[in-house]
Amino acid sequence: MHARIVLLAALACIVVSPASAFTVAPECAKMKDKLGCTCAVQNGGFIRYKPGAKNPTWYSKRRTTDPPNAAFVQCQISNGRRG
Repeated sequence: MHARIVLLAALACIVVSPASAFTVAPECAKMKDKLGCTCAVQNGGFIRYKPGAKNPTWYSKRRTTDPPNAAFVQCQISNGRRG
């Protein structure tokens, strides 16, 4: 009986609370890659709206000569993206 209660409690925890809740940044809501965009804008990246372009583009770092943005990469990994 005790084991059944423990099992039910464990299942309830798994169903009710996911391991990590990811919240999409409002400015990324219409982007195709919501995770990439959100991680970028939360870690020093930006969104560029080009005149005449159908969709905006997000960038994970300010200058192309900079090394990879480690915080951006870690954000994606911790939210389920594989490298």
